[in-house]
Amino acid sequence: MFDIGFFEILIIAVIALFVIGPKELPSFLRTVARYVKQIRSQISDIQREVTKAIDTEEIRSIRDDVNSITSFDPVKDLKEDISQAVEMPKQNSEAQPEIDKSKTEVRKFVPKTTETNRFSQTENKSETES
Repeated sequence: MFDIGFFEILIIAVIALFVIGPKELPSFLRTVARYVKQIRSQISDIQREVTKAIDTEEIRSIRDDVNSITSFDPVKDLKEDISQAVEMPKQNSEAQPEIDKSKTEVRKFVPKTTETNRFSQTENKSETES
């Protein structure tokens, strides 16, 4: 974490010896050690809580994935598709009068082609001959 070598520690110790004094240095070091221990303990607790939260989220995600896989039922899906396919002609038969009405309205505006005219002319000839 900190890149402190032996030489840096020796300089800090000499400065602390001059500033604090030889008599109170041991009690000062105990106090510093106690604070360092508390800080490390709190950091460890935070790391534990974060790890626990991450694990809980991962477990929840994995559980959801497993549930989605186990709830996969191809037979049920196939039955639903078949029932929808069966219902579709029923819906079309209900809409058939509207479709026929639309077709007749469209035929009013679309000019007849020559082939349909020929067909109708041959029908008319056959009717007159009989």
